[in-house]
Amino acid sequence: MSCYAQTTDKVLARVTYSFSHLRDTTKRDQVHIEEMLLMIGRNSSLYTSAFNVAQAGEIKRMKSKSTARQGTFMSVSSTVRSTVSATAGGSFESIAMPTLTDYYFFSKTHKFYTKEQLGRSYLVEEDAPEINWKTSNDTISFSGIVCRKATAYFKGRNWTAWYAEEIPFQSGPWKLNGLPGLILEAYDDSREVQFKFAGIDKINSETAGMQLEIQNCINDMNSYQGGEIRLPENIIRTDVSGINKLKKAMERDPEGFFKSQMDAAPLISGRIAMSTVSLNSGFTIGTQENNPIERPENK
Repeated sequence: MSCYAQTTDKVLARVTYSFSHLRDTTKRDQVHIEEMLLMIGRNSSLYTSAFNVAQAGEIKRMKSKSTARQGTFMSVSSTVRSTVSATAGGSFESIAMPTLTDYYFFSKTHKFYTKEQLGRSYLVEEDAPEINWKTSNDTISFSGIVCRKATAYFKGRNWTAWYAEEIPFQSGPWKLNGLPGLILEAYDDSREVQFKFAGIDKINSETAGMQLEIQNCINDMNSYQGGEIRLPENIIRTDVSGINKLKKAMERDPEGFFKSQMDAAPLISGRIAMSTVSLNSGFTIGTQENNPIERPENK
């Protein structure tokens, strides 16, 4: 099935997560912290960084003012910058590379798409992951929303997830999905990766058909997709094997890789069609990461 056969889905709600990740186990006092967003539609979801949303909003404003210049421009407020912070009482804090990957989940067609930004943008299509969740009767409440507990081994980690049956969506942060309710919080058993619930746009459950709508309209933070969940156009499509080869090439020679991506990028409306962080944006590029979220499965 072509990825463009997926139907456009109106955003009905938005969940905010405080995402923390120990990227380098040799530096346990430094943890990556970032604000992430989950846009939810009736049959789909988009998980992305608040940084990406703010960047898209800024580019949109630039275009409307006709002030965009050739090259990639980045202007991000400190409220959505990802950081590496000290966790052991220290005061260390620096700007780190944000999460540039987007995750699309389509429940009806059971498809999962990953948008990777490796100089240029690539779209990877897969079947949605099957997660063998084990549910329990344990409950906890987040901002008055009662959640039930589920556990699973997935992508090399033992996960605990808390899901809200009263919010009938199968989505969740990152690649976590497939429960009979929205996942509001999740973490692995070592707490090296955590998705902490930080809020949800107020929604109203109508008795007829359980239709959900946002009481407060979706503001500029949703200009990333214009209030809709849809797959990006004008993007290079590849498979898991192809994207892994690109990542290995980038690891071997980052400078040469990005130069080749820049040379191959087409010119659109007088600016280079690149989706990467500019060199003067203040972010640390090429940070050592020996502890990715997704690890090899132990069979």
